[in-house]
Amino acid sequence: MKHTSESHERSKEIRRLEAERRIAAQAKKLLKINSNYDPFWNISPQAPRVQRIGVGILGLFFLFVGVCMFCMGLENHSWALFTASLFALLISVRPIWNALKGSKTEPTPPKGSRRE
Repeated sequence: MKHTSESHERSKEIRRLEAERRIAAQAKKLLKINSNYDPFWNISPQAPRVQRIGVGILGLFFLFVGVCMFCMGLENHSWALFTASLFALLISVRPIWNALKGSKTEPTPPKGSRRE
């Protein structure tokens, strides 16, 4: 009789712990969904590689536009083109930096683990 009550208490405790773990995993997913990361200016540490490549392409586009405007400004001696080129070059710095900085991956649970 004592053995069955201990077993019952143990299984009840295991079910309670598993329910708490599921609630914590769900809360973690909801926090990820509601994050305030902007893919171009403030990229997520766990951003996928495709997103980083896209941000890098956008940054390189602004860099190219800035360099072209700067060259046109040199030919025409135009201060407006110099100013626009500096603006485009400054905009290109942050997306390129975000694309090149490393991503932080979360540790994956071992196979057979019940963690989500």
